[in-house]
Amino acid sequence: KKQQLENGLRLTNWGDSISRTIAECSHTLILASLRRLGFEFQTAVARKQWRNPKKPPSMTLFNKKVGLLGFGAIAKELLPLLRPYTKNIQAHDPYASDSTFKELDAARVKSPEELFANADIVSMHTAKTEETNNLVNKSLLDLLPDHGIIVNTARGNALNEKDLFEQHKNGRLFSGLDVFAVEPLPEDSPLRTTP
Repeated sequence: KKQQLENGLRLTNWGDSISRTIAECSHTLILASLRRLGFEFQTAVARKQWRNPKKPPSMTLFNKKVGLLGFGAIAKELLPLLRPYTKNIQAHDPYASDSTFKELDAARVKSPEELFANADIVSMHTAKTEETNNLVNKSLLDLLPDHGIIVNTARGNALNEKDLFEQHKNGRLFSGLDVFAVEPLPEDSPLRTTP
């Protein structure tokens, strides 16, 4: 590899150049999930139906408890977008410094379990590592309250999609997903048809 570098191989890294854009996407997915802007409502309107009383009502972001799983560049950009709605923002990231949490006025929690148990909404901002593979699974999803929301704009490997589908199937949780474990999402994935 050293020889390749000396021969002019160029390496690039996005760094934090798209952090604001992805944070904006996370913010949008949170709001869309809260307001139930999913496919089922679009379909109902197209069929000239106005309301589906079996679905839970839309909710607001005001005064919700938001958890950030990972506290890197994207989560740091998302934080100010959430501040007009709620001051109750906490994060878990074993690699972020205490000074970062203090500077950005976010509560630090010690574990993913504590984060999920104390949040209405969790926005995922983890790196793709062996450590994060299937990190968010049934045991963590079960800690969210009924009608809780999980948003993933990080990496698809961190969220166990089968466990998430089970939560969707019974209508307990909602999600906004920008990434999947396999992309494009396989045609037979149950996530393609679940509300």
